[in-house]
Amino acid sequence: MSIILKSNIYYYEFMAEGKRYYGTCLDDNKKATGDKRAALRYEELIKDEIRKIRSNTNVKALVENYREELTGGKKITLKNAYDLSLKKPRKRIPGAIRAGIKIRHWQDFVDFMAEEYSSVTLLSEVQRFHAEAYIHSLQDNGSFGSRSTIEQNEDKEKIEIRKKQHLAAATLKDYQTTITEVFTLLFEDAGLIYNPFSFVPKPTLAGESREAFSESELTMIREKADPFTKPLFTIAMATALREGDICTLKWCEVDLVHDVICRQQMRKTKHPVEIPIMPHLKDFLLELKAQQSNQKPNEFSIYVLPEHAKMYLNNPSGVSYRIKQFLNGLGIETTRKPAGQTRSISVKDLHSCRHTFCYYAGMYGMPMTVVQSIVGHMTPEMTKLYSAHATLEDKRAKMQLMPDFMSMNRTNGESESLDILEIRDLLKQLPGKKYADKLKKILQNWINYEREQN
Repeated sequence: MSIILKSNIYYYEFMAEGKRYYGTCLDDNKKATGDKRAALRYEELIKDEIRKIRSNTNVKALVENYREELTGGKKITLKNAYDLSLKKPRKRIPGAIRAGIKIRHWQDFVDFMAEEYSSVTLLSEVQRFHAEAYIHSLQDNGSFGSRSTIEQNEDKEKIEIRKKQHLAAATLKDYQTTITEVFTLLFEDAGLIYNPFSFVPKPTLAGESREAFSESELTMIREKADPFTKPLFTIAMATALREGDICTLKWCEVDLVHDVICRQQMRKTKHPVEIPIMPHLKDFLLELKAQQSNQKPNEFSIYVLPEHAKMYLNNPSGVSYRIKQFLNGLGIETTRKPAGQTRSISVKDLHSCRHTFCYYAGMYGMPMTVVQSIVGHMTPEMTKLYSAHATLEDKRAKMQLMPDFMSMNRTNGESESLDILEIRDLLKQLPGKKYADKLKKILQNWINYEREQN
């Protein structure tokens, strides 16, 4: 016995790994006690506490042992975690289809853990190496659920073929984003010390991206565009805006006095963008505005493209489907299956207009800083840095050099880009200083001709 009674109060005293511990025994109310049973219980509690403390070899182990006491968290199982995460406030509530996808993502992770690490049942028990193992499994073999189901029903040859097929990079990122989000939403509730998925880099796989339209394809689009697709391609080619930003562009964001589109928040990046309105786009927008002035106002009249806005806000895929159907009808390949993947990916759609814009901007000598400030391919810090150099007038001057891809007034199949390139080729043949006057005369004649045409 290691408790001692002195003046009706019990004291504990014992040795542990060469160190002496002593103090007053307390009862359940944390008061000094003369009750022997209470004193013995308290002594045992102290011994357990000492053993726990001495078992911690580093700070992390100490925190793990005292997780619940330090964080106030509770035990949340992997199986219940997703349902609990739905009760947490979030910026955007997913629709029914999206919610179903996210549930499958989380369940796939739960199934993986149950199979590979069956002893881990709580959210707080998942560590970084578990997260890394799951992401590597996704990258190497695809989703765990589909893998298990397929392997039960396939022969060995088919299994080996399937194992060589990878998930698309976007799909891998989607899985990781969903699972990271659950850990983030339940961080405090589960008493987490860190989010195990936050430290795992999102995997990237080599894949094909969207391609720019060729001049012949642009000609077909221009000549065959119907009332639904013409506005989309006209605005896309003149601004490099994404599909969602075109469909939800409001008249209050279009300044036809100063000829500039000012969108305070892009739908995808949430960044602001300022794009000059070129003359051919201004004419098109004025025509749209005149048409809409004769129509009865409704809730979608605030948008530049009311029909497209209504469809996009209610069914975004409907707009993409109409565009795909239009392009396929022209014989333009819109999807392709990359090597080693089971699903086809989109290679040409309305988003390709952004790539086309960037491609021709480079051809016409537009500085990358100007291109980036128009298309918005930058972080907020980079945007601020480049915007200081790429003023609205810089953008306007450079964009004036680019051709009007969607003009419907052209009578022949030739594009302005060919005219400019031909003149450049001619100038390259002149020996510079010796023919300076002749060069100036050719340029002036060309400028005069262009003015007369406009």
